[in-house]
Amino acid sequence: MKRWRMIVVIGAAAGLWFLPLASSAAELKGGLKMGFSLTDIHGADVRDFPYYDDPDTSWFLRFGFCGGAFITVDLSRTAAIQAEALVSTKGSAQLGIYDNYSFRTSYLEIPLLIKLMPKPGKASAFVLAGPALGILLSGVMKHEGEPTAYNGFKSTDLGIVLGFGGTIRSRIIIELRYTMGLSKAIEQDGVALNIKNTALSLMAGYLF
Repeated sequence: MKRWRMIVVIGAAAGLWFLPLASSAAELKGGLKMGFSLTDIHGADVRDFPYYDDPDTSWFLRFGFCGGAFITVDLSRTAAIQAEALVSTKGSAQLGIYDNYSFRTSYLEIPLLIKLMPKPGKASAFVLAGPALGILLSGVMKHEGEPTAYNGFKSTDLGIVLGFGGTIRSRIIIELRYTMGLSKAIEQDGVALNIKNTALSLMAGYLF
């Protein structure tokens, strides 16, 4: 059942990503972007993760990478749909009294965003918002800096993106976005923990 659920989710995400191609009348644009992120986790079970014997555990920000391709289809002079396929790394680092853990996960992230441009032109500002589906590519847990066996990273990560940015000379894009996880991203002993990803990302891109 889980396998079929995954196939449906991936198929739906791929369909949404290629949705703009179905509109031949609209103007399509594409480009590349890359940047870095400050990532962390939040939720009711964060303090007890990965073990319950360290009452003063705290998790801290980690640097991550994000980058990939995007396409946009104009709905009007001031609005567009933007679909993306990004490789995004997330994770967090723990500082406890007894043990120190850290983890890093990599996702193929597929956002589908509404992009609003109040005053379009060669130099213009924009805001964007929409859902993002992350498909797990890899996950590594470390204890005291050394890799340790852990297979509790869930295969999908659903979130919502909120951001703003600017376009310079109609081609160069600078963007700041916040991706807030909505689904539980980690499980332990077969039980999904209330732990969700967050990422604050700064990216630069070029529109072809």
